[in-house]
Amino acid sequence: CRTARTKPPPPEVPEAASAATPEVGDQTTEVVRKVLSGIARSKGRFGKTTVAAMLTGSKSQTMQRWKLNQLSTYGLLAAFKQPEVVQIIDNLIAAGWVTQDEVEPFRPVISVNAVGWEVMTGEREAACRWQVPTELLAKIRCAGADRVPPLATGQRKSPATDPATAQATEEKGPIDQGLLQRLREARNRWAAEAGLPPYHVLQNATIEELARAKPRSPNELLAIKGIGPAKVDRYGKRLLGIVGGPPSPARAGPSSTPRPASSKATDFPDQQPGSTVSPPDHFTVARRASEAVDHLPGPTVPLPDPSAGPVPSDAHQQSVHHQPDYYWTWRLLERGFTQMECALIRSLDESTVLEHALAAARDGHPVPLDAFLTLDLNETLAAVAGSARTDSIEALCEKLPDDIGAEHVRLYLLTRELKSNT
Repeated sequence: CRTARTKPPPPEVPEAASAATPEVGDQTTEVVRKVLSGIARSKGRFGKTTVAAMLTGSKSQTMQRWKLNQLSTYGLLAAFKQPEVVQIIDNLIAAGWVTQDEVEPFRPVISVNAVGWEVMTGEREAACRWQVPTELLAKIRCAGADRVPPLATGQRKSPATDPATAQATEEKGPIDQGLLQRLREARNRWAAEAGLPPYHVLQNATIEELARAKPRSPNELLAIKGIGPAKVDRYGKRLLGIVGGPPSPARAGPSSTPRPASSKATDFPDQQPGSTVSPPDHFTVARRASEAVDHLPGPTVPLPDPSAGPVPSDAHQQSVHHQPDYYWTWRLLERGFTQMECALIRSLDESTVLEHALAAARDGHPVPLDAFLTLDLNETLAAVAGSARTDSIEALCEKLPDDIGAEHVRLYLLTRELKSNT
């Protein structure tokens, strides 16, 4: 007979906290908003492990290489261990506030979605059902207890209770409502063309400041919070055209009451004192993104044919992971990253990024030309090559500035052909 074996006891697993009702509290809210702020400042370029390392103040080479140690959120959660912050991020993903998107095979990056922005800026309550060990939940609950506690969730500072904020808002002047509406319409149109949510193009607080300050030059644009050199290169000329254009009498109206200040003093991205970043409703974002995708030539990954019989559950994943190398560069370009940013993220030469873009265009994927050339150069290229039908690429290059190469011309012609076929 066989000798009976004693079954070993199961390994000890830390007790997990799973509240029946969402956890809400001043310190809990503070930790959530700090994590969301760190993710937002990473601008969708890194995964949760790297973001957690940045928030805990890691001294690794990665922090120095990508200048993550220069972010205002660097070391903001130094009291936590890196794996603990990863667990917090996992809970925020499960809560639907953070989106995880695979831009390279097995390399997901994280970003704050529209609902997460509302939580981060105090527009929505930071109520979360935590699935973490009890020790970590206790740590989250008491985080920052030795500092002045933040305002309660949902509480707002009003101009009456914050004289400095009220005075600063008054001195800035009223918002031109007609201009604000035109800026919103342009922002939404550009976002649809790029297949991005509108708040990825310009934040609400930024277009409100544009409608208030009415900049007249690129330098004045750079003075607006939320607009940097890359946005000036990409949208500057069009923004100045809208600001300097004729007013819309039908939509012009008296200035609205200044918006109350954010309920949180934490350093959030693109947030100004006396204003609140208010991304569009997440249902609206989803609808506009869906409409933008509908204009593409076809789905990025072919869907299985139902008539072909049962399909393995992981067939979709396998088809994604077996995409050619250029596909992952195109995914970044499609999301609005520039040529230089794609090169840094994927550790490629900029010339390779351009080669990948050409391969994507040949395969029927629309490529945004403004990722490679400034708005002025794009307009010059369109003016010279737009009407050309028989000129060779070499002949076209002779008519163009030195900054525009033969590969740019090829990419333009391929993109034009794609548009004409849709």
